[in-house]
Amino acid sequence: MKKKKIGTISLGLNTIDLNFGAILHNYAIVEFLKKQGFDAECINYVPNYAQGFNVSFPFLYYIRKMKPKSFIRTMLMFRSFRKRYINFEEFKKKYMTISEKLYSEKTLSNAELDYDIVIAESDVIWNSGFTGGHLEKAFFLNLPSMKSLKKIAYSPSLGNHQMNAKLEKEFSMYVKAINSVSIRESYSVSYVNKLSGRDDVVHVLDPVFLLDKDSYQKISVDIKIFTKNKYLLVYLPVSDNKKLIAEATKYAKEKGLEIIELSQRKIKRKHKVFFDVKVEEFISLIQNADVIFTNSFHAICFSLIFSVEFYVFSRKYAGKVIDVCKQFYLENRMFQDDKFIEQKSINWTDINNLLINKIEFSRKWLIDALNK
Repeated sequence: MKKKKIGTISLGLNTIDLNFGAILHNYAIVEFLKKQGFDAECINYVPNYAQGFNVSFPFLYYIRKMKPKSFIRTMLMFRSFRKRYINFEEFKKKYMTISEKLYSEKTLSNAELDYDIVIAESDVIWNSGFTGGHLEKAFFLNLPSMKSLKKIAYSPSLGNHQMNAKLEKEFSMYVKAINSVSIRESYSVSYVNKLSGRDDVVHVLDPVFLLDKDSYQKISVDIKIFTKNKYLLVYLPVSDNKKLIAEATKYAKEKGLEIIELSQRKIKRKHKVFFDVKVEEFISLIQNADVIFTNSFHAICFSLIFSVEFYVFSRKYAGKVIDVCKQFYLENRMFQDDKFIEQKSINWTDINNLLINKIEFSRKWLIDALNK
């Protein structure tokens, strides 16, 4: 019997920001589907908001958009941006299954797709604030080329964004046409059910949880190039946080830990700061940390996967980080006011039991949706 062919579509492959979590959830869902016996690949799609942006040479985009601060920043960091871009491209070539064709919304609309099923997966693909104030049809699988295909939404996010009446009406129409729908943030389930007139929308985990830690360990690398010491990892993909840095510095000194920081910018600190690490190195740095100080959703996810202690500080649009902490009864690890208080070690026996149940539910929901 011929394997069902699946195309997944999301952010992460061609975006303005080279984000570790974004590339890894694209990787994870396809690898999971392949393990289940499907012929799966990522659709190589460039979102509308990223059209004209060259991640390899970002300063060119900011010249056209007349954004001098971003232009200067990317020019000063050009070598690091270029190296990070090359690292991401090498990861995609080595580990990911991606369609040969590169699509825009127009070319994807007119394409003759050979998929049996298409899946819109994860991240803020249903957040109109992120996609330029409109709903991107490709992320709702609402293109002419997909009309006759089975459609599944696995773990998309609306973020913290609330839509106006016009967008809600459009959203309702799109979601009604999808065969099976799940949502990443638990607080969005009732909202999506209400808008779409459905009663079958459920909450599932982010796609990175579909793979187990052994799967990630197979692609992780030795991190002795960074340190041979025990370390505290600071990961700030969203914005800088001086309070987090101050508390991390104090904590590391008290515990005798070195500090290693992964940042979205080249920042001068008293500790080591890295910007252009490989995706495989990101996994290893999370896995081998003694503790993580972060404001990142996916850093929390991988901390849970690898059973690593973590603390979360404030950020813009914090709904998803609050939600994932609440799901695992770890609200005490989240400091929305940045008033840090050291907590007892996480009871990983309880957390892992809960995690197993949530992962099993998420996997089963996706497999059932595929086989309907």
